[in-house]
Amino acid sequence: MNALLSNLADACRKYRFTPKFLVVDSYRSGHQLLEALAQNGEPWLNLTPVTPLDLAFKITKKNFTDQGFELVSDGQVLFLIDEILEEMDSCGELTYFSELEGTEGLAGVLKGPLMELRMTGVLSGDIDPGDFVDEQKGREIKALLEKYEKKPLEQKLADAAALYDEALKMLGQDKTHGKETLYLIPEHLELDYLSFAFLDRLTRGCRMILPAEDVRGLPEPGGFYFRAEDRPEKSSPFSWLFDVENAPSSPGETEIFQAYGPACEVKEVFRRLKKENIPADKAVLCYTSAETYLPLILTISSACGIPVTFAEGVPAGFSRPGRLLFGLLAWLEENYAVPVLYRLFTAGDFKVPSEITLARLLRRAGIGWGRERYLGCLEDLEKGLQMQAKEAEAEEQEGLCAYLLNLREQALKLKEIISFLLEKIPPEDTGGVVDFNHLCSGLIDIIKEYARDVSNRDRTAKETLLEVLQETSRSCRGELPLRPALKRLKTQLGAVNVEPSGYEPGRLLATSLRRGAWAFRPFTFVVGLDSGSFPGSSLQDPVLLDRERAKISPNLVPVSTSPERNIHRLNRFLASCRGKITLSFPSFDPVEGRVSFPASALLQAYRLKAGNPGADYSAFMNSLANPSAYFAEERLDSLSEEEWWASGVLHGNKSGELQSVRACYPGLHAGLLAEEARDGELFTQFDGMVPVD
Repeated sequence: MNALLSNLADACRKYRFTPKFLVVDSYRSGHQLLEALAQNGEPWLNLTPVTPLDLAFKITKKNFTDQGFELVSDGQVLFLIDEILEEMDSCGELTYFSELEGTEGLAGVLKGPLMELRMTGVLSGDIDPGDFVDEQKGREIKALLEKYEKKPLEQKLADAAALYDEALKMLGQDKTHGKETLYLIPEHLELDYLSFAFLDRLTRGCRMILPAEDVRGLPEPGGFYFRAEDRPEKSSPFSWLFDVENAPSSPGETEIFQAYGPACEVKEVFRRLKKENIPADKAVLCYTSAETYLPLILTISSACGIPVTFAEGVPAGFSRPGRLLFGLLAWLEENYAVPVLYRLFTAGDFKVPSEITLARLLRRAGIGWGRERYLGCLEDLEKGLQMQAKEAEAEEQEGLCAYLLNLREQALKLKEIISFLLEKIPPEDTGGVVDFNHLCSGLIDIIKEYARDVSNRDRTAKETLLEVLQETSRSCRGELPLRPALKRLKTQLGAVNVEPSGYEPGRLLATSLRRGAWAFRPFTFVVGLDSGSFPGSSLQDPVLLDRERAKISPNLVPVSTSPERNIHRLNRFLASCRGKITLSFPSFDPVEGRVSFPASALLQAYRLKAGNPGADYSAFMNSLANPSAYFAEERLDSLSEEEWWASGVLHGNKSGELQSVRACYPGLHAGLLAEEARDGELFTQFDGMVPVD
């Protein structure tokens, strides 16, 4: 066991009958900790995982309920900020940000920094406009924060900051609250300042800090407020990842490989599971970029039949209802282009009978694009089919007549579906704007009526997407230009994940690097450690620059330090791993067609493994095997039948009998003939020679 599990087990043994709260970032993380304890044969009793926000809610629940308050949602926060910005604009208070007014996301752009100020405990009275590079910018942010402090209260709404503030006030009045409970706080728990202040007050005198692995050679980043006095007796060699000169030993079971792109990287992880006979439920796969790796892990594992659970869930866009919803948004964005709707029908995501026939009729109608063309063209198609059926009947072609009449019925059905879609989706007015609430409610009706939900994931995604659409509709009360409205919807819906899960028997756990700190399995794979993906960008937040943050509050974390925080997280995570660790990076970007390079952390891992603090990138790259590609080096490591055959052909084990192939497939024969002619010395028609009679 690592330091966290070992100290948690000690606390459970020492305080077996004492009520204990394990403070974690999510319930899923807490349950993973408890399962890891059980798997290591350590019993636990009277131990409940809890988040800081839930602790604050339990304290304030009665007061807030009595006063009629409810927690504000993300959609409501955007709506409130939109209202405030409109008020400021109408009063002439919005000049610095006025150029962004009317474009997508002014409320969305300001929401993050505003919530950050709130969760740091900064009040509008604490802000001096003179601390900003532009005083007008400071005045507008101060006014926005001041109005936001009042706006939710007027509507009986409370955000997380208000909840923590109220909880702190109540703890000040009742200093004995919660003292009968022992609070176990992991040292690596990342917190906003306000949640830390609340936890610090609540748990004072009745908490135990569970030490995490030491990280040597790197400064402690912001966000880690609790520090255990007792340090772990034993440390992993990875604690010295950035202090290789003083490392007592090299990490034993550590491997590094490169791959020809992210897809090949994921495939190689699965091949190693197979080759080394590693049970899926003994391994965890961590990725640095969810946008890149989540879709690949999902599609490749599904194609190869590898059972995987996703700690952060699966993007809703990969479900049938999600594909339909995003397809409809693309249809609107591309001016109701027929090819987009055609693909929706043929993909099987529309819950309609004979979808292929409907798709062919849609293409046959000659619509092209444009909302106004659909019903007229479909009516012409229906009349044309009816006329052709009459002609066939007159010529006594009964079979053709029946076929055409059936097509006409399908055309009428198609027209009915399109009419429903156009009725639910509001048109743009002459100014190019749409009613945002009407658009959201129309999409809700379409998904309810036509989204196909075959699996549990589909049903969960459908329910979740409907809730998010309902919530998003509250973020704007009026009209928006169509493209900003669609962009807002895609932003909100694109962040929706479904079916998040922790440990499950017989399944590999896929998780982000940040959540990997709560996963404990004997085999760890980390993918995506190329310099383009990790440790990330050090660009500042343009709304609150780092120099402005430093003047406003020392507890506001500089955004430019994000790479340093990511490196520290990786270092601590690797130090917490027990068992075999495999690190990898894509050495080539097949989409961009360019070489990718390993992150500096991988060079450090090589130096630690080799026991050579002075090793450079050349030595590191020379130590690696050839990049893992789309097909396995050894046929027995193949993940599918197609891969097995392709590996055999590529590596010369299965050359095949080419003459028989050419005899069976004239097209291949013609292509091979052309290739042979072009490779020859004679100038032929395959090189561009035009015969002259």
